Amino acid sequence: MSCVLDILPCSITITGNIVLVIFYGIFLGFAAKVISDGAEMLLDLGLPSALVGGIVLPLLGAVPDSAMIIASGVGKSREQANKEIAVGMGTLAGSTIMLLTLPWLGSIILGRVDIVNKQGKDGVTSKFTVNSFVKQGVSVFPDVTNSAIIMLVSALPYLCFIAYNQEGGMNRDD
Repeated sequence: MSCVLDILPCSITITGNIVLVIFYGIFLGFAAKVISDGAEMLLDLGLPSALVGGIVLPLLGAVPDSAMIIASGVGKSREQANKEIAVGMGTLAGSTIMLLTLPWLGSIILGRVDIVNKQGKDGVTSKFTVNSFVKQGVSVFPDVTNSAIIMLVSALPYLCFIAYNQEGGMNRDD
């Protein structure tokens, strides 16, 4: 078994793999500290925290992920590169969906209140039972409903594009 390009660290023994995992963990810990310090420096520049936390940091996080996905397909045949990139994109999409879904689920569970006459009673939460699915929920401000409508409308072009590609897209043999 040979190492990739004979310059990257690799190991075929358990001891070597453990050493690589330790070094990788140290490297990731250092990188997380640098990213955290950089985020604080961005806030020190006077940029709004919503801009830094909502746009700049996710964008900076997506660039390395994208670079890794692209690099996984470099130097391979077209079919193999397509497969590698598809796996990378699927992994990235799956992790992103999971990272969005878990906090959402937690906020639903922890933010639930009793619903009486189609209105949420703030601060009133009875014990969770089987009937809780119809008697409990979350109450939101009216602005949230408007934002949800805007999000759904903005997702329609993507839905059309996906539906078109599911039907064969431009590769149809009609």
